[in-house]
Amino acid sequence: MRVLPIWTVAIVLAAAPMARAQSTAPGDSDVATIRDRENVWAEAIVERDSAALAPMLASEYVVAATPGQPAATRAQSLHEIAYPKDSAHHVSRVTFDELRIRMVGRDRAVAEGIVTEVGTTHNGPITERIRFVDTWVRRNHRWLCISSKFAPVPAAK
Repeated sequence: MRVLPIWTVAIVLAAAPMARAQSTAPGDSDVATIRDRENVWAEAIVERDSAALAPMLASEYVVAATPGQPAATRAQSLHEIAYPKDSAHHVSRVTFDELRIRMVGRDRAVAEGIVTEVGTTHNGPITERIRFVDTWVRRNHRWLCISSKFAPVPAAK
């Protein structure tokens, strides 16, 4: 029987976690989960489906979207998805122009990007580009959005 020197065993044991880390980077599945949530959110806007969005929003969720106005609560946000203030405003498509997700801890992430919303209003067709930042936290093995910030992207001149 061949006996390995202790330093050989130490190197093998030290390298094992690194090999696992290279096969699956920490947070990869979390990033994919949040990306999926962002896609569900976009579809919920198109379908006016607040029930699809509700399980993803934390009870303390707030959104800042209108300059000079107070942040909207979770309940207000869900109501606005299902029943927009302008009933003639309908979004028919939401596409992500940019979507970056950063893990900022084991149980925190920030999704930021730009979406293009295409739809109609009482004045006719519209295309709006919107910059967003969503802050996500993991609670009881579930990712929940706790806050959002939306701002229109000015049209190129």
